Amino acid sequence: MRLAVVFWFYRDLALCQNRLRLIRRHNPGVAIYGLYGGPPEHVATFARTLAPLLDDFWAYPEDVDPSWKWRNGDLVLTRWFVDRGEGLAWDAVFVAQWDMVLTATLSRWLPPMQPGDMLLSGLRPISEVERWWQWTSREPGFSEYREFMAQVSSRVGRVADPKCCQSIGMVIPRRFFECYRDIDEPEL
Repeated sequence: MRLAVVFWFYRDLALCQNRLRLIRRHNPGVAIYGLYGGPPEHVATFARTLAPLLDDFWAYPEDVDPSWKWRNGDLVLTRWFVDRGEGLAWDAVFVAQWDMVLTATLSRWLPPMQPGDMLLSGLRPISEVERWWQWTSREPGFSEYREFMAQVSSRVGRVADPKCCQSIGMVIPRRFFECYRDIDEPEL
């Protein structure tokens, strides 16, 4: 399986350089694709400075509120796939956020994976976190969550024990992006 890294960043250029050097040092031969999600006025600086450490650089093209990009990270990643990632060579991508420290090879701490496998960190039932998790305990997340679950129920039936995860250290297969890009109500 060809595993690549999507290095997702939006600020702190010096820290990004440090993190990219660590990823390169510990994962020689693994492609690193940069996904910049910061202010459009800083694209050129980040691209020029980080280009020597990346196999590819892509910047989210819409000038939207940073909180929208944070809340809709799945859409930012999917846009990367549609605009750039689909044409690159990989079977799955490890999503490394700019402030994550990787001090070992990915193969050392990831479980054995086959093409098509997906890894979500911190996967657990929503019932364990719903009283305090921002997406289920207060607005605007609570209303969006209820609407999302209603849509899921109407399409595939009631989900008795929905799961949630932390979006840190995910491995996402190409096939997931191929399906996800076709969702008709992506923000929901």
